[in-house]
Amino acid sequence: MVLAGLSWRVVCTTVVFFAVATATHLPGSVLKDMKLQDPPNNSLQVRYNKPVTQGALLHKLDTASSPKIRLPEADSSSQYTVILSDPDAPRPTSPKAREWLHWLVTNIPGAELSASNGFVGRGGDVVVPYAGPSPPIGTHRYVVTVFKQKEAVEATKPHTRARFHTAEFASQYKLQLVSGTYFRVQSKSSTRRK
Repeated sequence: MVLAGLSWRVVCTTVVFFAVATATHLPGSVLKDMKLQDPPNNSLQVRYNKPVTQGALLHKLDTASSPKIRLPEADSSSQYTVILSDPDAPRPTSPKAREWLHWLVTNIPGAELSASNGFVGRGGDVVVPYAGPSPPIGTHRYVVTVFKQKEAVEATKPHTRARFHTAEFASQYKLQLVSGTYFRVQSKSSTRRK
């Protein structure tokens, strides 16, 4: 009976991790703002201290550390790039710094991305270290995109996080968008007004 109880706990833990809403399509507004094509139907799973559903409103503190990223369909013999950016910087009504780059990791082994615990920030080349969302004004969208690489990528670190262009980066390195999702975070000032 102990073994059965232990097995059940393991299954429950796995279910909790995979209880994320699978992102099959990014909304048209995100695609347009980031100049991206609609990715295929892949079940990208993002988890901070809890599962992230597409479009969910998260607290800044929940996103302080890098998320776990999982793409069950990832080809174990390929490498991938993960990008997290904010197309609403510095404010949604005037995104002059679109996109603000929060995280860029290349050469992630597909086996790690598809593993049961997902990609946790190790196993790839960190081009730009993770910086958690911190919107100065309003509610911002934070977009996680996953690209399949044709070959190893030797990317140089951008001189600034502001005005990064995910679509241009993908084109430069011949990356194929395979999945994406987004979540939202409010600024402290937006939270106080409510």
